[in-house]
Amino acid sequence: MVMIDIRDYEDFGSRDPIYVLCDICGKLHVTHIKNIRRTSIQLGKKKFKKCCSRKCWGVNKRTIKREKTCLECGEDLRFLGIGNRKFCSKSCSVKYSNKRRKRKPWSKAAREKARKTLLSKLDRITYRSKNEKKFFKLMSQKYDCLPNERMFNGFDADVVILDLKLAIEWNGVWHYKKVCKTHSLEAAQSKDKRKLKEIKKMGFNLIAIKDYQNGMTPDKAFKLVNDMIKSGVQDCTII
Repeated sequence: MVMIDIRDYEDFGSRDPIYVLCDICGKLHVTHIKNIRRTSIQLGKKKFKKCCSRKCWGVNKRTIKREKTCLECGEDLRFLGIGNRKFCSKSCSVKYSNKRRKRKPWSKAAREKARKTLLSKLDRITYRSKNEKKFFKLMSQKYDCLPNERMFNGFDADVVILDLKLAIEWNGVWHYKKVCKTHSLEAAQSKDKRKLKEIKKMGFNLIAIKDYQNGMTPDKAFKLVNDMIKSGVQDCTII
């Protein structure tokens, strides 16, 4: 094994190339005098081994004695010169910890609490059309009505008359036609079916008012609903 002596190259310039053999793999490679001087300053020695790459330099270090691989990706850690670390990078460390993180399943109390908080947030957001608001005002003048009450297992009705066990829905274009790209007509109609089932479970009758291509107005709907209440409301009547 040939040791490089920095004193042999005192007359050379910093950028002068020099051909040396790697002490680890025996590869002939080119280096510069400035690299040799920098290594000498770092090690504090006049004589030292010369390596061709970081891999060979990592093998040359005495601090890394045994073979070691990254626990996540399997990268060989001997050649990185990183001591007793278990991972080659921070990303591998995070991936490893995330895979083995134990997440406790939600309890019934936690699910119920999350459901109530979600419903309380949804209660603040009500999207009502002008016709729907006007129809509710007309109905509230004659009956004791509740607007958009989520009393049917999370579902609401536009008008609820508790004394008559009656729920009234004002269905606009949203329930019969695709309005925009983000709107799913199938999802809206399936939600209406699920809402009908929950209303039936609570023992309420439902009147659905169709406000789409039929010239329906709040005044006209108010008269029709009054006539139906007098004659007896049938289950799931659409007008």
